[in-house]
Amino acid sequence: MVSYIQANVSNIGAVAPTISNRSVVTYGDYTTNATVNGVTPDYLIVKNLTVAEGSFITADDVETLNKSAVLGHDIAETMF
Repeated sequence: MVSYIQANVSNIGAVAPTISNRSVVTYGDYTTNATVNGVTPDYLIVKNLTVAEGSFITADDVETLNKSAVLGHDIAETMF
């Protein structure tokens, strides 16, 4: 569907499907409610975001159904 949209709609540079839900996030003794987004690598392009540290989800992660997590600044600061 994503490639169909890019091929058939003019002026689209990138398309990134997402799914979003609220979930409980736990690390050690820390627990909080957070928005969890399922995204693809093009999410960075569509949202014009950069990764401050580490790496983002890769095409290989998507293809192999790798369970990866990218933390937002606020949760990363609080948890670590």
